[in-house]
Amino acid sequence: MIDIDGEPWFPAKDVCDALGIKSPSGTVLNACPEHQRQHISKSNLKNIQVSFPNRGMLCVNESGANALVFTSRKPEARAFRRWVTSVVLPSISKDFEYEAVLVSLGDAGVGQ
Repeated sequence: MIDIDGEPWFPAKDVCDALGIKSPSGTVLNACPEHQRQHISKSNLKNIQVSFPNRGMLCVNESGANALVFTSRKPEARAFRRWVTSVVLPSISKDFEYEAVLVSLGDAGVGQ
């Protein structure tokens, strides 16, 4: 992991290897929009120790890593997708709905 301006970036090959994705470059280009991926050259990382080649490496941010999880066929990735889509997203949706109702009630003068 590389910290760039407070944001974590991960070598795409490492993420893809962990997810069992065979062709990292093509998968990253297809799964991750430009704002989620970037080529980071070693020469641009002054004062940061990295173990990748001088020519640099394709890296993804946290959002890009999550996008790659959603393309993986590994059982662990499927379990993660199932958890995100069945627990996390509905919870966010429910909490947002709840917050929106409170704001609407407050705007209407209820409870004041």
